[in-house]
Amino acid sequence: MHGVRWMTASNDSGTSRDSASAHGRETKWNQVAQRHYEYDQAHGLTTEVVYAIADAKGVSPRDIRSPPLYDIVDIPAIEDAFFTPSVGTRPRHGSGTIEFEYTEYLVTIGSDGWIRIFETVGKSDSGPY
Repeated sequence: MHGVRWMTASNDSGTSRDSASAHGRETKWNQVAQRHYEYDQAHGLTTEVVYAIADAKGVSPRDIRSPPLYDIVDIPAIEDAFFTPSVGTRPRHGSGTIEFEYTEYLVTIGSDGWIRIFETVGKSDSGPY
């Protein structure tokens, strides 16, 4: 899973974030979409991530094909780590955030269920968030 970074804290404002690039430069990101995931809902985490990316791009989720999301990150492993019951029906009590880049977007998935999509600052000055 190239480019995946585990984080222990997240930005409370949910509107922007900074991250270090592979070249040692800071990248500023602006949130452009978000969705909330619940483990027991009809759609899996993969579906919700694809829908969030589609919202950010302004396209149909069916248009999110290349690269395949599973080539970038193991979403079922994230779902298992954050959302599935750990023993029997007891929910997990861990917390954190994982982030990865998908095409031009930074995707964060929090243990609180929030999926947030960011694009680099300067790419677009408009967006719902």
